Amino acid sequence: MKKSFMSKIQRYLAFTLAEVVMVMGIIGVIGILGVSNAKKDTDTSEKVAQLRKTYEILDAAFTQAVMENGKINKWGANASYPTTAEIWQVINPYLEFSKKCETKSGCWKNAAPIGIDKQASNINIDTSANFEKAILSNGVSIAILDKMANLFDSQNVFPFILVDVNGKKGLNMFGNDIFAFEVHIDGTIVPSNSVGHPTWDINSTVVDVYRTQWVIQFGNMDYLKPCADELSWTGSHTCR
Repeated sequence: MKKSFMSKIQRYLAFTLAEVVMVMGIIGVIGILGVSNAKKDTDTSEKVAQLRKTYEILDAAFTQAVMENGKINKWGANASYPTTAEIWQVINPYLEFSKKCETKSGCWKNAAPIGIDKQASNINIDTSANFEKAILSNGVSIAILDKMANLFDSQNVFPFILVDVNGKKGLNMFGNDIFAFEVHIDGTIVPSNSVGHPTWDINSTVVDVYRTQWVIQFGNMDYLKPCADELSWTGSHTCR
């Protein structure tokens, strides 16, 4: 009788131990997912902070440059519309750099940027001679184009600035670590956005470059999450 009783106890304890192991395994998986999500949130917060800081740096630089040199459309030779090189020459003294590449490579990741849909663009910013490039003192890569190279607004927008908040590191992805700013003739810096363009939705992969305003205004990149279809400029700004 005693042996039978002890056997039942052993079987009960063995079953309980299996349950404990299973529960511990589940907790372990949840813990790993939690750490992964926390890291992603931290990475996003760092990108948001870098983007906002770079916005402040560029805004201050162009504001001062316009105050001392006149409106941007007069920065060129004989007070004409400036080329990318002429814009670069004027704005240089108002920015602090850790490295200048100008039209040469070495300031951006040497690869064609990709969109959120993982499709590669048709241009490598690092090797393209159409951009004036540098790395700012805060580690952010910048690339400047003039109005003639800017297809987004040929009437009112002058320099078009791309920034990579991870510098030469990271995914090299539009809307993830690469963002854009537009500069008007009075030096006003405008974060690129899809507001006012009813055919361009925040979730469209076609307009990854227009996500800058979203990140600066709402402080997240929730459009990268599976629940991104819940987002809108006038509705929900987060899908957590």
